[in-house]
Amino acid sequence: MCLITSRSSLKDHCRDLILLSATPHQGDHYRFYMLMKLLDPAMFSSPEYMLENRHRLNSIIFRRTKADACRPDGSTLFARRSVHTESFIMSEPEREFYNELNVYLTGAASTPRTTTRRR
Repeated sequence: MCLITSRSSLKDHCRDLILLSATPHQGDHYRFYMLMKLLDPAMFSSPEYMLENRHRLNSIIFRRTKADACRPDGSTLFARRSVHTESFIMSEPEREFYNELNVYLTGAASTPRTTTRRR
């Protein structure tokens, strides 16, 4: 098995490149920018330039949603999601836990995350 670790190595081993991902962006513009540089290193000069000119992505990315996916006969591939609200009454210990969890999550949501990069 050959592990190719950089674009310069890729270009020596293949003529074409297809990358498949269910979630290529994941909310991280820099990582997405670096992924796009694999496809076309000259298309964007920076993550900011990529965001300002995102229409240019249409030439290298084909985006498909669940609604686009279907079986060979044309029938839907994914079941429709059915969402409904379920009512219930919490016991006192459950309510205390729920309230403490909300305080924790609200505090965690307002605290900036530090990202650690794996190498």
